[in-house]
Amino acid sequence: MPTSTFLNLPPKKHKKIIAAIKNELARVPFDKVSINKIVQEAGISRGSFYQYFEDKTDMLNYILSDYYTQMLWDIKKSLRDNNGDIFKMFGDILDFTIQFVDKEKINGFCNNLFSDIKIIADIFSKHSPCTTIIEAYNSIKDDVNLDLLELNSKTDFLHMFEILLSVSRDAVVELFLDTSEYEAIKAKYLNKLELLKRGFQRRSC
Repeated sequence: MPTSTFLNLPPKKHKKIIAAIKNELARVPFDKVSINKIVQEAGISRGSFYQYFEDKTDMLNYILSDYYTQMLWDIKKSLRDNNGDIFKMFGDILDFTIQFVDKEKINGFCNNLFSDIKIIADIFSKHSPCTTIIEAYNSIKDDVNLDLLELNSKTDFLHMFEILLSVSRDAVVELFLDTSEYEAIKAKYLNKLELLKRGFQRRSC
């Protein structure tokens, strides 16, 4: 993540740098992103950039943190509004994603970013799979209604959660690659969730 120097910049300067980064990410694929173009548009020196970020990947992770933070807020709200139904929560994820893309007007950025399979792998392997699952579970566990699920152990839940995260990740990447196919992607995604729900939902629910 960026240094405290960057986080403590005056709001106007901070906003200008973020805008320059997003513009460059929308202009070209990630491997062709130019630090020089970013610093020129932001009106800072190249040295200042490296006082703020360790490298381009650090910069990218910070930009994506807005998406992750908003996503976490949205999924927790979905759980609270739907009696802790984790399948409803996962079903809502694509809606949250398309709303975020439309709001931020970052279609070009998403397309450039997720068209590179190596970058996708780097993003989703930032932590080990097990750590990612446990961290994600810990962030929402108080809002999940486990009584709705047919589980024999905590391990069962983690395995189920891993499957759901994988299906969700693939759908989000597919959506980022082509937002115009949203309805078709969502229909396929919801069908997969329904199949999984039949196996994991308690029969009396």
